[in-house]
Amino acid sequence: MARNRIILKKVAKDSTRRLTFKKRRRGLIKKAGELASLCGIGVCVVVYGEGEVKPEVWPSAPEARAILSRFNSAPNIDRFKRVTNQEQYLRKRIAKARERTSKADDVNRERDATIMLYEAATGKRPMADLNVQELTNLGLVIDERINHLKERIERLGGAALMAPPPSTQPTEASSSLPPLVPYANGAGMEGNKRMKVSTHQKGWFINMSTMTADAGTSADVEGNTGVGTSARGDMMHLSN
Repeated sequence: MARNRIILKKVAKDSTRRLTFKKRRRGLIKKAGELASLCGIGVCVVVYGEGEVKPEVWPSAPEARAILSRFNSAPNIDRFKRVTNQEQYLRKRIAKARERTSKADDVNRERDATIMLYEAATGKRPMADLNVQELTNLGLVIDERINHLKERIERLGGAALMAPPPSTQPTEASSSLPPLVPYANGAGMEGNKRMKVSTHQKGWFINMSTMTADAGTSADVEGNTGVGTSARGDMMHLSN
């Protein structure tokens, strides 16, 4: 659970103020002891309570005197370099609070102008109903959006100029294909016809050569067979 921010002003009620003083003093001494132990430095705390004659000193009066003597012996420039009082501390807090408030106002103003721009673009809020301050804020938002768009366009344009051009070389598949012959005045078609006819004639010539060779072989076989048979018959006739 988040703690509530404490308002830095004097507590009005006496009993509450005394109780707050005791609690805060114990916490301050505890933090001083932690700082001295963790960092190994000299720290002292001297607190005067309201209505108290003797102050609360930590860690002890002799050690506190030694630390204060070391502080007083330093030059004025080093001594007051980081010294601040309550007024300066409060002024710094006020300046930081104003800075945070200014940033929050800028964010809210830009958000309201963005909503007005959307409503004006969709017709929900006519431009004639806006006052001078609203129109000024709306103009600032529009100018800022236009500048963002210009920067975006310049970045995209620079990236497009830096990109390499696409390759115009033909692919491997297209380069392996034979070139196409255009049909000009029927010359291509006639050439294809002649190619088909010559191929057909070549096949016919091969078939005819094969048939002629086969016929010659058959005739030789038949002739040799007839001669042999006639001679064998004559020899058989003489023997008889």
